[in-house]
Amino acid sequence: MPFCQHSNFTENGRCQSDLISKMFCHCRGRGSSLEDSMARIKLLNEGSTLITEGPPERRLLSTSKQEIDEQGNIRRWTLGVKNPQKIMRTIVLLGETGTGKSSLINVMTNYILGVEWSDKIRYEIVKEKVRDQTESQTSEVNVYEIFGYEDIRVPFSLRIIDTPGYGNTNGERRAKKIAETLCYLIQCEDGVHQLDAVCLVVRASQNRLTPQQRCIFDAILSLFGKDIKKNIIPVFTFSGVGKPAALAALDKFGFSGYRDEKNNLVHFRFDNTPEEEYDEDTSPDYFKNAWEKRKKTMGDFFKYLNTLETRSLVMTHKVLFERERLECCVKSLQDQIVKAEHKQNEIRQTQEALEKNKEAIQEKKNFEYVVEESFTEKVESDTYATVCNKCQFTCHYPCSFFQDKIFWCAVTPYSDCISCPGKCSLSDHVTEKMRYVLSVRKVTKTYEQLKEKYEELCRRSESLLKRLQEELSEIESKKQKFIFESYNHIIRLHEIALRPESLSILQNINFLIEKLRETKQTEKVQKLEEIDKWTVEAHKFQGEEQDLFNVLPTI
Repeated sequence: MPFCQHSNFTENGRCQSDLISKMFCHCRGRGSSLEDSMARIKLLNEGSTLITEGPPERRLLSTSKQEIDEQGNIRRWTLGVKNPQKIMRTIVLLGETGTGKSSLINVMTNYILGVEWSDKIRYEIVKEKVRDQTESQTSEVNVYEIFGYEDIRVPFSLRIIDTPGYGNTNGERRAKKIAETLCYLIQCEDGVHQLDAVCLVVRASQNRLTPQQRCIFDAILSLFGKDIKKNIIPVFTFSGVGKPAALAALDKFGFSGYRDEKNNLVHFRFDNTPEEEYDEDTSPDYFKNAWEKRKKTMGDFFKYLNTLETRSLVMTHKVLFERERLECCVKSLQDQIVKAEHKQNEIRQTQEALEKNKEAIQEKKNFEYVVEESFTEKVESDTYATVCNKCQFTCHYPCSFFQDKIFWCAVTPYSDCISCPGKCSLSDHVTEKMRYVLSVRKVTKTYEQLKEKYEELCRRSESLLKRLQEELSEIESKKQKFIFESYNHIIRLHEIALRPESLSILQNINFLIEKLRETKQTEKVQKLEEIDKWTVEAHKFQGEEQDLFNVLPTI
């Protein structure tokens, strides 16, 4: 079971669960909605904390807190008590820092709670000026859940998965970290196992996607299977009057989202600018009109959300598992090839020494020669790795599963390992903060030692040179086996993934193309080159507006 830690007390010491239960019973007793707006506001205020007096008054809702993972990378904030009889809708928000995701979440929350302009009060489930700057620095993903208000404006409960902003940070590294955290959320027992929408949040005024946006969108969308493609929705924030520039930017990139009967891209625009950020001279009527416009747009958004088919993340599980196996297999392949090439080099150096010392061999004299020999050593690691002590091989690094859950690891899924050279059993593996690394050293050897190694051949008067050449051929055969296995993983991932052309996979494709070309596997090379060609075009940033979201060509 995932590590959980609950916070059930408000600032004034009252038990959070008792307060939420009272709110829920009040809603149930009233039937399908809360008729008395003042009573509803009073109940909400009893469990909330004043942020500013206003007007409008702003209050932080009191939520129960749960840490889903031990590292505190995923936190759940829950308002209300879940009713199993009610439908749950789940959305994911992806967006850069400054796109207004936090204020958008608060707008959604106020709409669901039934807050009106005339109430002169606004609620926050995300404290925008505190939690965004402190909590999000340590919590990679925040999950917000709203229960008990299904019969006010929407007929369902809502879960919002808010991914952290990423600004101008290292895009690829940040993207990988966010993707890994979402992977855990999808896979863990207490996580999220179905999804209704993935919202790509972009500022309306943005006329092109930044490299950071593309990197993040690419990494996250590559997690999902093709069955979720219709559930991806562009959401434009800080949108005023007129057509948003961001819509044209997505059109230029060929974003293949869902289109209506007029072939217009389905999207939603929100002016989620906080009221306190407007100029003091702005007319009160402008605020009211902006509020009513947000209310209407939010109603349209939730109405559309309710028409989407809820997607099981079973396909996502398959994509994640297949992708991790692919990356482990290719990494294993690379390590094995490097080791094999070191061994081949050692054998060639031995052959050269034998050729150079033919006279000494004929006279049955001993002699010394120097070769470069590869060896493995176990070193400390900054994070966990799954290693095979029998093969002295690092099978999966880094690995997110500890020793008690090693059977969940992609390379040892309740069976023999797919990564280590011996394909050893689970019992030969451990997960620890240690890993094996390959090194090379110069070693002085003697002809007598070589004869002892091949003693049987010497008794049969067979050629040592011939036997060494056979070893080279055996090593080459093992290399080919890993190459073909990795090729099959690439093709399989292409079949099931929404975006298999992510940057990490691109590197694997290039590596495989090089190795397949060496063995003259023309047909396989052509298939991978077709994927590679499209992928390179999709990731060009400088001065070229290429198709970012098209489906890969059929192979």
